[in-house]
Amino acid sequence: MEAEVTDHDDEIARSVARNLDTLDQAVGELEAVPELTTAHVDALHRRLLPGEGKGGGNTDLEDLVAYVNTADHGALVQAALVHARFMTIGPYADANGRVGRALIQTVLTRRGLSTSAILPVSVALLARHDEYAEGLAAYRNGDPAHWLRLFLRTARAAAERVGTFADELAAVRDVWDGRCRAAGLPPGPRMGRATYRLLHWFPAVPVMTASTAERTFRMTNQEARRALAQLADAGVVRPEQTGRDTFAYVAEDVLGLLTA
Repeated sequence: MEAEVTDHDDEIARSVARNLDTLDQAVGELEAVPELTTAHVDALHRRLLPGEGKGGGNTDLEDLVAYVNTADHGALVQAALVHARFMTIGPYADANGRVGRALIQTVLTRRGLSTSAILPVSVALLARHDEYAEGLAAYRNGDPAHWLRLFLRTARAAAERVGTFADELAAVRDVWDGRCRAAGLPPGPRMGRATYRLLHWFPAVPVMTASTAERTFRMTNQEARRALAQLADAGVVRPEQTGRDTFAYVAEDVLGLLTA
């Protein structure tokens, strides 16, 4: 029965973990280049959104890349400033946030700070959505210190948590299994193919809509809605209305690990 879930794992992983692919490029390819260029940033964007054109000549982006190639500030401060400045420039029509978060890892790796030893700061920032938005707004309004404090605090928390994160995530999975049993869902794939697949992937994608599940996991919208409703009824995820007819399903137990 497990083959029913794992048959499409490679395809699912490519779709779900596209952000991680950009981080792989940052950690691997960009670590070795003598100087980062706007072409490298465009390549990150194309990796995230295949088929998209390059950003075009952008003087602000060129200035930002020039700063990346310096060592005027400490690695964490530089990563924080690069991300905030990139988000302020917003050179692309889409995916600026994801490219900007990949640049965090690029800076840290090029400066010799091991990113394999810490929970990605970009993930931890996303888990602090409101603070993250406020910090970027403060930067844009001329208060970089507010943003830097948030970034450094988040980086420290991420580093402190890495030793226990994997064990805590495994414990969350056990709790979810118990909640599913208590809700009367059969164990494993017998709970339903769509439901089991979403349960399997919620730790990697802790916020989903039915449309996201439909596109990413090759299921119908009806299957996605039914599966998400089952997991919500079991207490695995919490539905949050984001539009008149749209709900996001939030795996608060996973986000809680990132914000603790």
